[in-house]
Amino acid sequence: VGGNRIVNNAIEVMTGRTTLETAAKDAASGAIRDFANAAAGVGPIPRAVLTGLTGKETFPDVTDMHSIPGSEIKWSILSQMVGPDEVGLYRYFKDDDYYPVKSLGDWAKQTFGQSRRRDGAQWAYFNIREKADAFEEAHTGVSTQRGTRDAPDRLALRAFRKAIYDGDLETAAKAYNRLLAYGYTADRFRQSIASSDPLSGLPKNSGLRRQFVESLSPFDRRQLDLAWGYYDRMAALKNSEKILFPAKAYTEAGTEARLQSYRANPRTEELIGILQRTAGQSEADREARSANLERRSLRNSR
Repeated sequence: VGGNRIVNNAIEVMTGRTTLETAAKDAASGAIRDFANAAAGVGPIPRAVLTGLTGKETFPDVTDMHSIPGSEIKWSILSQMVGPDEVGLYRYFKDDDYYPVKSLGDWAKQTFGQSRRRDGAQWAYFNIREKADAFEEAHTGVSTQRGTRDAPDRLALRAFRKAIYDGDLETAAKAYNRLLAYGYTADRFRQSIASSDPLSGLPKNSGLRRQFVESLSPFDRRQLDLAWGYYDRMAALKNSEKILFPAKAYTEAGTEARLQSYRANPRTEELIGILQRTAGQSEADREARSANLERRSLRNSR
C-alpha cells in the first residue's frame, strides 16, 4: 500500500523538486487513499460494479472519481473486464467517432514488443491541467474542470482534435465531416478551442490563473511551456472556424439550412490546406506562438 507514492516522493526529493518534509506529509496524507485503491484493486469485478453503480471512473483513484459520459460507461466497464487495449482495438474498426490514444503501430509495439512511447508534450499538458485543477480546489474548495459533457458529438470532437495534433489528415477530414453531420457550428468550435487552454479551468478575474503560474517550480514551468506547445498544435484551426463551420443563425431553421449547405459541400480542402501550412512552420515559429498564447491567456488576469 502506497509503494508507488513513496517511490515518486523519493524521486521528487532526490531531484530537488520537493523537500523531505513535504514528501513525508504527502505520503502520510495519502495513506487512506492508497489503502482504498489497493482494496478496490483486488480484481476487475469490484471496480466494474462500482463504475456501473456510480457512473464514475474508478481509475486511478477511487476516492476522487470523475464522471463518465453515459455513452462511455459500457466501454469503461468492458475495459476493466477484458482490458483497455482490446476494447480500443475493437472500437477502432467499429466506431466511426472513436480515435485511439495509441496508433495500431504503438499498440503492436506495446503488446508484442513490450515497448511504450510517451508523448512528453501531451503528458505535460494533462499534468498541468490536473495541477491547475488541484490549485483551484485548494484555494476555492471547488473544481470547475470536473464533470463531463455527455453529448453525441463528444467523441467526434476528440477524434478531430487528436487527429489535428497528430497531423493525421485523413482522420481529421473524416472527423470533420462527422462534426458537420452532428450539427457542429463555428460558435461551438470556437468555444471548444477556448476550453482547451491549459489554464482555462482557472478564472482570470479572481487572480488564480496568474497566481498558479507564479507558484510553479522550474520543472513545472517547463511542463507548462510544453503544454502550450501541445495546445498550439490542437488549436491550429483557431480563427478558421467560420471557414469550416457555419455560423449559428437567428432561427433554428436558418441554422439547419446553413448546416445542410456545409454538409453538401464540406470545406475539406480548406481544412487540409490549413493543417499542411501549420505543419510546415519552423520550431522558432511554434515557440513564438506558444509564448503568445500564454500572454493572451494571462492578459487581464490580476
